[in-house]
Amino acid sequence: IDSSGEQSNCWITGGAGSGKSYFLQTLKMFRDNMVIVAPTGVAALNVGGMTAHKTFGLSFGISNPASLDQATIGKGKRVLKSKHTKTLVIDEISMVRADKFWEMDCRLRALRRCNKPFGGLQVIVIGDFFQAAPIVANNEKFLFQQFWPDGELCFNTQVWKDLNFRRVILTDSKRQQSVNFATMLNCVRLGVRKQEVVSTLNQLCYHPDKINNGIILCATNAQADQYNKVEFEKIKERIRNNNLYKIAKLNRKINHLNNIIKRYEEEREPLFNLSNIHTSEIRSLKLRIKELEKERETKK
Repeated sequence: IDSSGEQSNCWITGGAGSGKSYFLQTLKMFRDNMVIVAPTGVAALNVGGMTAHKTFGLSFGISNPASLDQATIGKGKRVLKSKHTKTLVIDEISMVRADKFWEMDCRLRALRRCNKPFGGLQVIVIGDFFQAAPIVANNEKFLFQQFWPDGELCFNTQVWKDLNFRRVILTDSKRQQSVNFATMLNCVRLGVRKQEVVSTLNQLCYHPDKINNGIILCATNAQADQYNKVEFEKIKERIRNNNLYKIAKLNRKINHLNNIIKRYEEEREPLFNLSNIHTSEIRSLKLRIKELEKERETKK
């Protein structure tokens, strides 16, 4: 970053666990003239920065020249304008949408009164475009395509090309101890040898017959909702079956009591050991039947 006499814009990239976040934490120890932003609150919290939306006051919806006129400058206005600020760091760059990347450039040019890319600041972007992509809502896709026909990834913008990034690729995995496992993860990242890798991972990790109330992680909310729906139906079915059993048991009790009362009232038989039942006791039996019938209704 400091190897040349001129400011050098850098793109730090590499697979998961290759040291991108560690690099940024180390950089913060040696630089106090940086502004650090990230596309999401969680990402910003992880690197001790702010969200790009809050810092720049980015517009909602799809950024375009009209939206720039309507939007207000964010909470980072003073620090973005400051002569002390020399560097802008954008973490998780893969999640920054093309229109928002362009809007950040426009705002910095205006704030710093400099028509150079990003107002003349050194720009360091950190992230892996094989990882999380920007999100365009379904109801925005058609309009987004009208303004940004080259797609939602920020490296498709002209300002990305103007920044002329020096690319630094971190290749060594610092997170994984096993070389074989690290190689498999990188294959998944690159989309190569997929069948072989997935088969190996499943043999090592996936044993559905041994799962007992395990937590299931899904790639999307839709997958999670579908799985949860199936499991909830199973719970409902168990409840229904349990209630049916209880209703049948109540029916047997009610029928038994009704038979006792019937035999007593018609004097068809000496009522076995119930010959000493009095009218008040018959009334109690009938009240008990009503209680059981009420309970049966709640089970239904």
